[in-house]
Amino acid sequence: MVVVNLDPNYTQSGFVTLPLDELQIPLDRAYEAEDLLTGNRYLWNGQRNYVELNPTKLSGHLLKIHRKLKIETDFEYFL
Repeated sequence: MVVVNLDPNYTQSGFVTLPLDELQIPLDRAYEAEDLLTGNRYLWNGQRNYVELNPTKLSGHLLKIHRKLKIETDFEYFL
């Protein structure tokens, strides 16, 4: 997903809405948005998530959505 601030002077913010059903992400499960430009990772929940872009710092995101996060119950333990 690409999010860009085209305003060269002011910070712009808002909510992005993702079609979680099309991405096969359960509504009750957190997922990760990885910025391929900076390497930053964001933990998101639900369909709507807040994005803020300051043109003096970063004017856009190129986000890769990771459908499944590893949680403790995803691992098998061998005793």
